[in-house]
Amino acid sequence: MIFAFLCFKEMIFVSRFNLFWRGGNGIIKTMRVRKFLKFVWNEFVYGGHITALAALSVVLTGSIVLDLVMEWHFGVIVYLGVYLVYFFNRYKEYKTDYFDNIARFNHLNNYFSIIPFWGISVTLFFIVFVFYYASLSGIVFAFALLFLGILYSLILKRLTRLILAFKSIFVSLMWSLLIIFFVFYHSLNLDLAVWLFFLFVFFRMFVHSSFFDIKDIESDKKQGLLTLPIKLEEFRLFYLLNFISLISLIPIVIGVYFEFFPFFSLFLLITFFISFYYLKNYKKYKKNLGLFSQVAISGEKILWLFIIFISKFIF
Repeated sequence: MIFAFLCFKEMIFVSRFNLFWRGGNGIIKTMRVRKFLKFVWNEFVYGGHITALAALSVVLTGSIVLDLVMEWHFGVIVYLGVYLVYFFNRYKEYKTDYFDNIARFNHLNNYFSIIPFWGISVTLFFIVFVFYYASLSGIVFAFALLFLGILYSLILKRLTRLILAFKSIFVSLMWSLLIIFFVFYHSLNLDLAVWLFFLFVFFRMFVHSSFFDIKDIESDKKQGLLTLPIKLEEFRLFYLLNFISLISLIPIVIGVYFEFFPFFSLFLLITFFISFYYLKNYKKYKKNLGLFSQVAISGEKILWLFIIFISKFIF
């Protein structure tokens, strides 16, 4: 599914910039290939695919830690749902990106005219897929999460003008609810182990979302949003997010201690050091902070799956 999305838009890019190989010298061909590959990378990052892949990694990690079997079609639904939520947000904030995320603006501008058609097509596919595979509770949960995600971009984001860090709290809740969605979709029980992993995801996502807000300081100020990077001094933000990052590890330790989680789940404690690195060093990437932020926070979640898979293999 990831490659289907990419190939469709890549062909549009190729057509628009006339990148088909029609002969010519090797230098021109090399430049065209590089431009083409650059588009693929930008689409992966700015088009929302890396975020959707990160969501898939979260639920797969949860299934391994909780020792539950995940149906393949649930993974497709999660990918499509998260992709649509962030796709809509990018479309909605397209003009804002011109001021604080020019790289994403330039990329989306390559195919902005067909974005509505593309969004409708993916939405229809998502609807058909959900109704075909999900149970009644799965259908309700899937559309509830999709609705709330889109509603955030339309209305709920404004609450951040009244409630400090509402943006981070809401985003964290939506991501952690993917674990509850997993349980409902597969008709499983909501036991303590599930809630412990829910808390782990919530606190990790709070750190991720708050860090991601750093790149949006100027635009968020103009909108009057009360985010942590705006309200806190830099060193206070650094210590607070690292403290929350430490708190996120407590559910994992508790789960292993009481044998709700397998021993190799302790390797997820590595996530603290990953976030410590990008919280401490993000200034080095100030010129490309949007790209660095996206790759850092999505990359960490994708690493969860590799960490837990390798540690399970070892033990």
